[in-house]
Amino acid sequence: MMISRTPAPHGIIRFPPLIVNFGNIVLQASQKLFVRYLIPQEAPVVIRLFDVSGKLIKRFDVGTRALGDHTECCAVQDIAANRVLIVALSAGKTTLSSKVVMR
Repeated sequence: MMISRTPAPHGIIRFPPLIVNFGNIVLQASQKLFVRYLIPQEAPVVIRLFDVSGKLIKRFDVGTRALGDHTECCAVQDIAANRVLIVALSAGKTTLSSKVVMR
C-alpha cells in the first residue's frame, strides 16, 4: 500500500480509500479543522481527537453518511494550542488516522 505524504492545505485532512496516514497538518488553534473523506458505502461516521497519550479530547458524532466524498467541519477553537493531536475517522468498521499539530 502506498502512503501519500503530501500535506493538505488550510487544515484539511483527506482520507482517500486505502490511505491510512495522509500526513501531518499544522493548524492554528483559532482555525477549524476540515476532515475530507471518501466512503465506499453508507456508514455511520465518527471523528475523534486524541492527545498523544491516547486520551480522548473531543468526539464528533457526524451521523450516517451516504456513499461518496464528504467534508466535515470540526470546531477546535476550545482545544489548547502547542500540542499534537491524532484525528481518528471511523466509518462503519474502518478507522483511519492522521496527526495534527496545534499551534
